[in-house]
Amino acid sequence: MAHRNEAWAANFANHYREFRGMIGRPVLLIQVPNQRVFSPKAASRYLDVHPQTLKKITDEGQLQAKWMRNRKVYLLEELDRYIESLEEYNPSRARLTNGS
Repeated sequence: MAHRNEAWAANFANHYREFRGMIGRPVLLIQVPNQRVFSPKAASRYLDVHPQTLKKITDEGQLQAKWMRNRKVYLLEELDRYIESLEEYNPSRARLTNGS
C-alpha cells in the first residue's frame, strides 16, 4: 500500500510542477467528443454548420455518411477528415460582407 501512495505522490508532484509552469500563460481549452458516431443534428453542431448545409455537402460527396439501423450517421473520423480537407483561409480571397 505504501508503494502505491508513493507512486501517487510522485505523480501528483509532477502534475503540480506542470500546472505551476502554466500560471500566467494562455491555455487553450478544447472539448473532445466522447463519441465516434454522430446523428445528422450532432454532426452539424460539431462542424458548426446548418443541418441543410450538412445535407448539401453530403449530397455533393464532400462528406460521407453511413447507415446504421435505418438512420444516417456520421463517423468522427469522417467529420475530422472533412475539416482537414478544407482549404486554408486567404484574406485576399475573402468576400466582402459590408455590401461593397
